Amino acid sequence: MVFDIPYLFPNQVVAWEVLDGPFGRKLMEEMRKVTGIRTLAISENGYRHFVTSEKQIKSVADMKGLKIRTMENPAHMKMVEALGASPTPVAFGELYMALQQGVVDGCELPMTLTNNGKYYEVQKHTILDGHLYNPLIMFVNDKVWEKLSEDQKAALYEGAQLFNIAQRAISERQVQSGILNVTEKGMTVYVPTAAQLNEFRSVSQPPVLDYVKSQAGEQWVKEALEAVAAAEAKMAGMLK
Repeated sequence: MVFDIPYLFPNQVVAWEVLDGPFGRKLMEEMRKVTGIRTLAISENGYRHFVTSEKQIKSVADMKGLKIRTMENPAHMKMVEALGASPTPVAFGELYMALQQGVVDGCELPMTLTNNGKYYEVQKHTILDGHLYNPLIMFVNDKVWEKLSEDQKAALYEGAQLFNIAQRAISERQVQSGILNVTEKGMTVYVPTAAQLNEFRSVSQPPVLDYVKSQAGEQWVKEALEAVAAAEAKMAGMLK
């Protein structure tokens, strides 16, 4: 649920620090207790970005009046609504046609999907705003895990960590190659300024924070924001 907070992670290094650190481990342990699913590692599929057919988005004002396809996720819908657009859930299997026929003016997708799904054929613009980080969780049923020997557990866990390192690198490579390809196919790729990103964040975060607090509890939100702040401070210190 906390992953639905828009613009939570300013970059991937901060995201990795948070997810691989105490907060991430605590969150995944809570998920294990509630669902019976044990997390081995948290990989990624990059960030989600707004993609549009006619109007290039550069600022919050550009979102006004647009019909943006979202998943049927209240947090995502509140984010889009706060930005002045109309959140419009469309089944993923119908998305390409909905964009092609103008049922919606745009959507929000990770760059790898924009490229691999050939959405550049029906959309003209994207803004690399990275409003949502896309985690990919590698997990195992906890009951199955408990039946494994200690050697098997160690091998499976170590394999997941090695895969995680490689997958994150592969994901970033796919994002960069995707940007190059969609640009070659004629899509306009806009990189927002820090001030523009701050505007998107300041407008969209408050209503989603309120919603996430109502669903997950204020403590989880507080700890998530604190973990991000600590990771940012750590990264800043390493650059001095």
